[in-house]
Parts: sequence; C-alpha cells; structure tokens
Amino acid sequence: MGIKLSSISRDSATEKEGEWQDIAEWPGVRIKARSINSKDYQIAREMLMQKLARTLGRLATSPEMEPMLGKLVATHLLRGWEGIDDDDGKPIEYSAKVGLEKLSDPDMNALEQQVIWAAIRTGDRDPEFTASATKNSEVPSATS
Repeated sequence: MGIKLSSISRDSATEKEGEWQDIAEWPGVRIKARSINSKDYQIAREMLMQKLARTLGRLATSPEMEPMLGKLVATHLLRGWEGIDDDDGKPIEYSAKVGLEKLSDPDMNALEQQVIWAAIRTGDRDPEFTASATKNSEVPSATS
C-alpha cells in the first residue's frame, strides 16, 4: 500500500482564507480559523517573542506571553464562530471587534484554546492510499 502524495499536500488557499471546524467538546459550536501556519500569524508571534525577549532580557515563558497571545489569535487566526451565546442564550454574532474583545480577556482561555485547535486542523487533508504494484525501495542487503 502506498500514499497518494497529492492527497497530503497543503491547501494554501484554505489555510489563508480559513475553514470551519466543528468543536467536538462543545456540540453545536463551529469556529472558522485560518491555519496556525499562516505567515501573518507566524510573523506576528515571532515579533512578539522578540519584543518580549528584548524587554525581559531573556526568552519569555508561556505565562508571560499568554496575555498577548489571545490578541494574536483573534487578529490573525479567528475568522468566525457559530453557536456561541451570551448568558441569556442569545447568539453572539461574530465580528473581528467582538472576537478581539473576547480573546483579549484572560478568562476566555478556553475559547482561545479552541480557536488554536481549529487553526491546527485547518487545511488538514485525509491521506488517500493506493495499492502499490511495486515497492518504492529495495530492502537493503545485509553487510558483513
């Protein structure tokens, strides 16, 4: 059995535009996210890490980055949500402004983590397998 190489190639357009992901732990909730591999996100995250390193005189720890990470996630990864309601059960309509507000709140870590999970899954494809007629490489011979 072999793998169809084209079936595992990245979907750059989907990674850039975003893709809806169902959140298994939260039935009825879907998050649209750009890929965690998004160049904008990667650059912004790296710049944040460098800024913190200059300020602290060392690499920042995860807890030190946490207050700013939500803003990066909202700005560069989150593109929409469905199934998120306020305390009265009214749907909270997604907008970039509302997303930034919610993910800037350190108490919304669970939402931030679900957006990151969705971003990790965005662009993933299920590999397709083929029945290979021949092996891709020969078995190495034993040497003495």
